[in-house]
Amino acid sequence: MTKKALIKVTGIQRLGKEKDKIELTTVGTMEDTDESVIFRYKEEQEPPEAPVEASLVVYKNGKRVDVVRSGPFGSLLIIENAKRNVCSYGSPYGDMLMGIYGRSIESKMEEKRGSVSFLYDLDINGALASHNEVKLEYKIH
Repeated sequence: MTKKALIKVTGIQRLGKEKDKIELTTVGTMEDTDESVIFRYKEEQEPPEAPVEASLVVYKNGKRVDVVRSGPFGSLLIIENAKRNVCSYGSPYGDMLMGIYGRSIESKMEEKRGSVSFLYDLDINGALASHNEVKLEYKIH
């Protein structure tokens, strides 16, 4: 069953002493399936770029999160606890292959509100690009 939800996503990227934080609050949907909970929302871009459709798939076994972005530069990031996956990330300059090493996944999901957070390291050609933290909080309307 799909429900309307207020979704807040906070992303933090770190590399050395540099830190970048992005926050997004939007209305989206939450769909509960047998194996996962799927959050769908739009990420507004700087004009004239069109919004990006984003999905966050949280597997109920607590071991995996998929981050899917569609649009002109689509991507699929697979975050699995203590595992490195090679994923495709679209950019204006073409698709890049990146390594995603999942460090932790935590979720506290209830019927009306909750959160999921995950930590992962990102590498390009084997060189560390950033340490990342993402937290999604939701509240059902």
